[in-house]
Amino acid sequence: MKVFTKEMFVRGPVLAAALLGTTAWAATTSFTDTYNGNGFAGGTACNQSFNINGQEPAAAGTFPVFVYMVGTTEQGNNNGAASAAVAGMANRGYVAGSVSYNSTNFGNCTQIGAKASCVFNPNSATSAIGKLCSRAKADCSKGVVVGGFSQGAVMATLAKNFDGRVQAAWGMGDGDNYSVAGILSFNLAACMDNGNHTLTSDRLRIVNGQNDDFMGQNPNTV
Repeated sequence: MKVFTKEMFVRGPVLAAALLGTTAWAATTSFTDTYNGNGFAGGTACNQSFNINGQEPAAAGTFPVFVYMVGTTEQGNNNGAASAAVAGMANRGYVAGSVSYNSTNFGNCTQIGAKASCVFNPNSATSAIGKLCSRAKADCSKGVVVGGFSQGAVMATLAKNFDGRVQAAWGMGDGDNYSVAGILSFNLAACMDNGNHTLTSDRLRIVNGQNDDFMGQNPNTV
């Protein structure tokens, strides 16, 4: 069994090679937008503006949508892994966007779920998915796929709780128990264990390093 470390994906080269190795579309164009996300004051309101950085095929037509979310303390507009994921998926025929959010803090199922709700509320024109699906080249009836790293991976796993068009999720550093320096701990079993999220396990791919810093640093806890 080949072991993948978190750093292999986050630092860029492996992820970029995997996503850009096969180009289905000759060219892509970049775009930016904003959406109303869950604010730094907490609660459940979607009252803070966050960035969307995206790419889409330059070819004519309409395409499914891909959404990527970065990890805790990261932002989507200056992250190599996020840029590689967006570019790779746009090259494969998706309207693809990296979504920033209130990543300063981690949180429990309720707190992270509130962030995911603001990203994936299909009934809000100002949610991230609302903004992406309203693009002229986007057709979310063709499907939405999501990905993310760490906290962003948790949000990706929960995406279908809010938007039934989500067809699959890919998470790196994705789990149900996290700890930070042995001081803070977060048990997400209530929303992350199999059967506790709407997305079925056969539509979820998780890649974790066996010594993940935030999930116990050994294969048993990871």
